[in-house]
Amino acid sequence: MSLEMTRNRRWRILMIVAVASASIGLAKDRPFLQNDDTILRFIDNAIDQGLPSDLMDDLYLISINRSDILLPQLVERLQNRDRQDVLVPKTRNGVLDLVAYSANERSLDVLSDLCSSASEDSCNFIRQVFQYTDGRRNPFSLMYYSLAKPNVCAGTTARDWMIDTPHRRLLAAALVERYKQSPTESELREDPILSTLTGSQTQGVRDQLPVVLREATERQRSR
Repeated sequence: MSLEMTRNRRWRILMIVAVASASIGLAKDRPFLQNDDTILRFIDNAIDQGLPSDLMDDLYLISINRSDILLPQLVERLQNRDRQDVLVPKTRNGVLDLVAYSANERSLDVLSDLCSSASEDSCNFIRQVFQYTDGRRNPFSLMYYSLAKPNVCAGTTARDWMIDTPHRRLLAAALVERYKQSPTESELREDPILSTLTGSQTQGVRDQLPVVLREATERQRSR
């Protein structure tokens, strides 16, 4: 099975599990997730074992629901603080994938910082952050955050992902959210994302703006 197929399958499974956990509580059927200390021990033990496949569903579940606990612990293991062990490449890549799977501002910060410290493998996972937002949040809101960071790797990766991802409706929605209204011509010309696109790509996003604005207005009226 290809890596992409594995990720797609994992995504479908975990979204079901995550939604269920949100309604019944993360730890109801998982005694080892009852409090912060047991979660930290579970994460550490899983990494010590090389991230075995039978523990990954729970780790990705923690990544979605408790990134506040997960990410600092992963950073500590990646940077080898106060430890003598060094992660083997396979385990290190698994840890970086867990960081990316949180798909939030903090995960971008972690990967950007690691990338800045000459960790090239960390840069490769920045792209994954945007892919893992699927179904959870608008990736372009994270992209604006990434482009505003003084990190060349993060900004370049964000732009590369954006060029390869023709989500015109999503970008139009992000523009409306960013400018709190229909963007002015000046705002569209100077927008850090839209200004990097080709003329046809830009026009495609512009064409979606009236649709997105109408939908936003209808949602407000229905509240």
